[in-house]
Amino acid sequence: MNKIEFGDCREIMRQWKVQGIKAQMCVTSPPYYGLRDYKTGTWIGGDESCDHSTSRSRGDDFKTGDKQSTNSGSRPNTQLICQCGAIREDLQIGLEETPEEYIKAMVEVFRCVWDCLEDDGVIWVNIGDSYCGTGDKGDYKDPKHPEGRNGQSVSTTRKLVGYKQKDLIGIPWMLAFALRADGWYLRQDIIWHKPNPMPESVRDRCGKAHEYIFLLSKSKQYFFDHEAIKDPLAEASKSRMVRGVSDSHKNVNGAPGQTPHSINQPREHGTITNIPETRNKRSVWTVNTKPYKGAHFAVFPSELIDPCILAGTSKKGHCPECGNRWTRKVERTRLRRDELDPSDPRYRPNRYNGKYTDINGKGDAGYSSTKTLGFEAMCECGHEPVPDVVLDPFMGSGTTAMVAIKHGRQYMGCELNPDYAELQQERIDSMSGIASFHSLFDEADDE
Repeated sequence: MNKIEFGDCREIMRQWKVQGIKAQMCVTSPPYYGLRDYKTGTWIGGDESCDHSTSRSRGDDFKTGDKQSTNSGSRPNTQLICQCGAIREDLQIGLEETPEEYIKAMVEVFRCVWDCLEDDGVIWVNIGDSYCGTGDKGDYKDPKHPEGRNGQSVSTTRKLVGYKQKDLIGIPWMLAFALRADGWYLRQDIIWHKPNPMPESVRDRCGKAHEYIFLLSKSKQYFFDHEAIKDPLAEASKSRMVRGVSDSHKNVNGAPGQTPHSINQPREHGTITNIPETRNKRSVWTVNTKPYKGAHFAVFPSELIDPCILAGTSKKGHCPECGNRWTRKVERTRLRRDELDPSDPRYRPNRYNGKYTDINGKGDAGYSSTKTLGFEAMCECGHEPVPDVVLDPFMGSGTTAMVAIKHGRQYMGCELNPDYAELQQERIDSMSGIASFHSLFDEADDE
């Protein structure tokens, strides 16, 4: 696979659908609403000697044209018409006149993703929010940076019908609910916590230090390798489980709301021995933003999509004939609480006499552990597996492709701006040695 095609991602994915090209998962960070102009527009007709400068005010030099359909046949596209008669057409997403038009375009994109995704696939969507600006600030131009800084053009979050000035629009949840209504299963909202967020000179609200990542699936049952992204159990948690409790402990008979059979029950240090080494990954991911000196300014850090790719794809791959994934073979050690040693504070006599599946999962992590034994085929085709494919309809600088290679996966993607081709190739080429290095250890783990 390993392909990136340039053009409107919807048209490209429609072609892939006809060709029967499929991906096992999708991870992407679409253009945010009203944030940047990626300079993908083109001028058609008019006076060839006119520079069609967009740095002049619209009121003086431009008039807003009627909304016309693009060649995709669905998304309305606001066109700028120069006084010379030239029409500026732009297929990029993010500069729509209203949030509703933006959401409509995004739903169309993910309908195309749906057609290119295996039935057991998931999508991870990183999306940020926008504010409704005032009429003056919405059209403000920085004299020192008339074209905008870091790729950012004049704000499009102007005064919007139905929104008050300074309103937080709620773009992420508008998109999540729209995708859910369109058939996707909305499985989880994940908070991307940024320890080093962009400074904001605001005095009437807190500075923003997070964005959303939504996990959605195509089917009710889907592939998700949660073992691949487990976090190490904190040392403080291990210490708390093994430390002893004296007879004089303030909560020796249980803290308020606890039963006498609590972890505070008197015991000697080291009584608990079956301590798990890992825990399930939580829904708040702390990842620093990282500057990139290339031409693309909206680069999401590779550490942010590492767990997305690891959980959404099989480390071993899938069958090239039927598409079934190779799944992780795990040995689970599970003990009911009444099967623990009576000296263990988690012991519950005659309380959990049913099957393990009948146990309340609240205390599950305290008495279960897992060990990966390898990977096994879920079909009888007899073929060697091929690497899973990761799709990104907004490939940008190629971060998704780079991380896919790092973990031994394939990639396929779309990008509207062909100027990023060289940048993508540089980043992809930089991963060739690292991918080979990791593959040596992956093969050792599978033996």
